[in-house]
Amino acid sequence: VIREFGMSRAQAGVLATAPNIGLLLTAMVWGLAVDRLGGRRTLAMGAVGAGAFTALASRGGSLLTIEATLILTGLFAASAFPAGGRMVAHWFDDRRSLAMGINQAFVPVAGLLTALVLPPVPAAAGWRPALLSSGVPAMIPGAATPLLYPARAADAGRPPRTPARHPPPTRAAPPAPRPRAWFR
Repeated sequence: VIREFGMSRAQAGVLATAPNIGLLLTAMVWGLAVDRLGGRRTLAMGAVGAGAFTALASRGGSLLTIEATLILTGLFAASAFPAGGRMVAHWFDDRRSLAMGINQAFVPVAGLLTALVLPPVPAAAGWRPALLSSGVPAMIPGAATPLLYPARAADAGRPPRTPARHPPPTRAAPPAPRPRAWFR
């Protein structure tokens, strides 16, 4: 990228952070989507969208086009955090915290694996094949999400089940007033 567009390393660093702009802009929006659509659909849409825009960035003819498609990558990638949290909450009654910890631990694990596997691609073939080779495989698990995570009634936008060994109290207190959120 630096050679093809004659950019400085600082400009390349800004380009590399473009997906984070998308993450920042849509994390809460994806949370609302998870509440309405469930974790399966949201995760599938997000993964396929992020992979598609990453692959599309490899076709960019200008820095502006590449920056825009990488921001769109981040817009879709942000779906993984609320969707993953919802899926863990619904699939694990016991040891839910451990499952969430494992879920969150895989974010840096994925970054580590990417840092180990991906650098030889641009060195050998260029930056365009590197983006393409990371975008296309990202779409595969997204498309397979509905098969890997079968539907459960709890994932259809309803709250998670209460674990069986922690029954609700017999005498319920009146519900506390909910604060108004600016995004409602």
